[in-house]
Amino acid sequence: MKRVENIIFTKHFRRSFRKISIGNRVGFEKKYEIFCKDIFDPQLKTHKLRGMKNCWSFSVDFSTRAIFRLENDTVTFLEIGDHSVYDLM
Repeated sequence: MKRVENIIFTKHFRRSFRKISIGNRVGFEKKYEIFCKDIFDPQLKTHKLRGMKNCWSFSVDFSTRAIFRLENDTVTFLEIGDHSVYDLM
């Protein structure tokens, strides 16, 4: 179980969050509650992104992913959206 002390949402993440559907926003909020307790909870399907230093992703739903950077005890949310977000990173 891994908990973090500091969570930061970048301006880019906040803009992307406003663009996703309301259903995905609600889905993120539910998964975020789990994330705050344990970032590696199996329900999240958290995985490291290849070729990106300290970057990880978790599943919001079948097609939506939240990308974050993990450094020490700080998580910085970078992007949220469908699989095309991987191309932006």
